[in-house]
Amino acid sequence: MDFVPEVTEDYDIFVNSCFLDETPSLAKKSYFIVSFPSRRPSDAFLRSYRFLSNSGYTLECMRQFWGDGAFVGEVLYPSTPSAFYVTPQDKQKLRKKVILSVGRFVSTGHIKNQLEIAEAFRKFVARAPDMAQGWKLVLVGFVNDKNYFSKVREACE
Repeated sequence: MDFVPEVTEDYDIFVNSCFLDETPSLAKKSYFIVSFPSRRPSDAFLRSYRFLSNSGYTLECMRQFWGDGAFVGEVLYPSTPSAFYVTPQDKQKLRKKVILSVGRFVSTGHIKNQLEIAEAFRKFVARAPDMAQGWKLVLVGFVNDKNYFSKVREACE
């Protein structure tokens, strides 16, 4: 079945978290979780949801792309279990020399530049081996583009 507005009309509450989807909702209450906003959504789409952005940055992008006042939205920060809370005293003990980048491995569209990050890290290690001592680069994400991922992997070797 295609995802069309009519699919949503029998729901009291509908939550959409599909990346860059612009399907309006006909549910009584509709929420859209925004990781990154699309560029030019329809007025019907903007009127049909309460938008929950994953950060203040995303909310600001929504305002820039969609117009301030064109939608109802707020930031909904991801929950963090108390087991992950760290006291200020423990922070120094737990600190590690890690550079972490999280994002899909793609070479077009909303790219995360893992190849450039890997190449910059290699230059850092080559030019300042004493300073680079103990540092580790970690790239994490779903592979959407196997060729791009292979290039990144080669740059990391």
